[in-house]
Amino acid sequence: MAAVVGATAAACSTTPSTPTTSSTTMASGTTSTTSTSTSTSTTTASPPVTTTTAPAIPTGLQASAADAANALVSAWAAGNQARALSVATAQAVNTLFAVKYPGGLAGSRGCSSSFSPIICTYGPPGGGPTNAPIFQLYSVQASGGWYVTSVQIEQ
Repeated sequence: MAAVVGATAAACSTTPSTPTTSSTTMASGTTSTTSTSTSTSTTTASPPVTTTTAPAIPTGLQASAADAANALVSAWAAGNQARALSVATAQAVNTLFAVKYPGGLAGSRGCSSSFSPIICTYGPPGGGPTNAPIFQLYSVQASGGWYVTSVQIEQ
């Protein structure tokens, strides 16, 4: 039979990685010592940074939104992507050139005039096929002229 004669424990420390020690003296005169170490670390993550790069403004700015849209459609009809990129963003050119030019089914239907972006619409003439796509070219004004920023194709 063993009886505990006395028990001693060191006070807890608030410093990270400081060991805590406790000793127990047994009746037979032997001492048992236990040491425990605790470590705390804090990691702080930086918030993510979002950056947005505006598309490059084309170099061939036009006098009006209609002129920019007409220049893009003309380049599309000719299969000339380089010329198209001079009056429109890469996104607009890629969207338009992803479909085949439909010949006489991409006639100008006019442009909006109230608010920017100006939307110029192209499609079949009156009496044309009802399943022909409608092309909407969105143009904005920059310092020095107009260019097409995007194209929407409605089937």
